[in-house]
Formats: sequence, C-alpha cells, structure tokens
Amino acid sequence: MDSVKFAKDLKGTADGLSFMILFTFIWTIIAEFALDDWNYRLIGIIFFIAIAVGIVYYLKFNKIIKPYSNESKKEESPEDKKRGNRFIIIFVTEGLAILIARNVLVNINMARLFIPCLALIVGLHFYPLAKLFKRKIHYYVGGWITIISIIGVLLTLYNLMDQNFITAFTGFGCAIGTSIMGIYMIDNGTKKSRLLVK
Repeated sequence: MDSVKFAKDLKGTADGLSFMILFTFIWTIIAEFALDDWNYRLIGIIFFIAIAVGIVYYLKFNKIIKPYSNESKKEESPEDKKRGNRFIIIFVTEGLAILIARNVLVNINMARLFIPCLALIVGLHFYPLAKLFKRKIHYYVGGWITIISIIGVLLTLYNLMDQNFITAFTGFGCAIGTSIMGIYMIDNGTKKSRLLVK
C-alpha cells in the first residue's frame, strides 16, 4: 500500500516536472528569438542543459513507477479526483486569460505588452496551485515570475528599453522561475524514488 502511495506521489512529481521542462523550453525560445545575437546564446545553452537534465529525471521517475501504474489507478481517491479537476480548472482559466489578454492588447494597439502580460498570468496561476498542492515553493516561484512580469510591463509602458530586450528579460526571468521549480521537483522526486526502491 505504501509503495502504491509513493508511486502515485512520484507520478505527480514527474507530471509536474514535465510541465516545467515544457515551459522552460518555451520561455527560453521566446527570449532567444527576441535576442537574435550570438552574444546571448550561452544563456540559452544553460537553460537547454537544465531542460536536458529535467528530461533525464522525468524518464527515470517514469521508469521507477511503471510497475505500479495499474495499482495506482485503482487507488485513486475521491480527493485525488477533486484535486485533478481543480488543476484542470486552473489550467483552463489560465489559457482563457491568455487568449483574452492577447485579443484585448491587439485591439487596443498594445500587442507589445503581450509577453509581459503572459508572464503575469503565468506568475499569478502559481498562487492557486500553491494552495491546491500545499507547496510553499509555488508562492516563491509565482512571486518571482509576477515581479519579472511587472518590471516587463513597466519597461514597456515607459519605453525604457528596446522591446526585444524587454521580451528577452521577461523570457529568461520566467525560465529561471520554471527551472527552479523543476529543480525542486527533481529533488522531491529523487527523495520519493529512494523510498520506493527500498
């Protein structure tokens, strides 16, 4: 029974890690395309190394939980289902907010604010996740990304820097946040996998 519980927890961690891998990749690509300059490629390479490490651990965690996959599905509690439904609601709400923000900004001729506003929506969505999963790390990462996004909005509104640089600043700032979250999940998953393979 304990093994099945650990496997379920590890699966949740692996799933969360997969999101952090994806979002770190997206933010890094956004930043790298904004700064079409080889002088900044080293920053992107660092993030791509972090992504590669995350993929290795994601595959490792899934290999460990594979023997328990059928039992884990049977052991799903009503609380697990409720948490899953709430996660979907948060995720869909985030997606709708992004679409609405994009349309509004285009219609008011402020499309250059989209990347900082996207970051703001992403940062804010970490707060309900913190409550849902009872993890303080979500507050810290959400706070970091929210601060980065607000700086990006202010820099854009007051035209304090080149827009490509602001986009890159926002993208790399968000990639730092998602990478930190990924590192947390790797550490958390490693601890859980040790309990599972004992």
